[in-house]
Amino acid sequence: MKYCLSKIEEAAPEVAVIDAALLLEAGWGSSLNEIWVVFVPEDEAVNRIMERDEISEEYARARIRSQMSNRDRINQANIAFCSSWAFDVTNAQVDRAWTELRQRLSRGRGQDLLSLHPD
Repeated sequence: MKYCLSKIEEAAPEVAVIDAALLLEAGWGSSLNEIWVVFVPEDEAVNRIMERDEISEEYARARIRSQMSNRDRINQANIAFCSSWAFDVTNAQVDRAWTELRQRLSRGRGQDLLSLHPD
C-alpha cells in the first residue's frame, strides 16, 4: 500500500481511486481521504458466491462471516452503495456520488481530498 500511495503522490492526480476488496480489513483505510464501499445483504452475497464459485451455501456463509460485516464496513465509509438493485440503479448511485465529489473539489471544499494522509 505504501508503494501505491507513493506512486499516487508522484502523479498528483486530482482524484485517485484504489480498488481493494479487503482495504478496511487490512487496516489501510486510515491512509485515505475517503472510503467508498459496496455492499449487498448477506443472503444475496451468499447466492452470488455460490453461483460464482460453485460452492455450498454452508461454505459460502462461512466465507462471508470470516470477513468484516456490512455494518462495520459501512460505519468506516464516507459513502456506501448497495448493489442489490439493477445495474443501472447502482450505476446512477455511483454517478451521483462522483458528481458530488467533483463539485466539492471544484468549490475548494475538498482540498483535503487532494493530499494523502501521511502514515
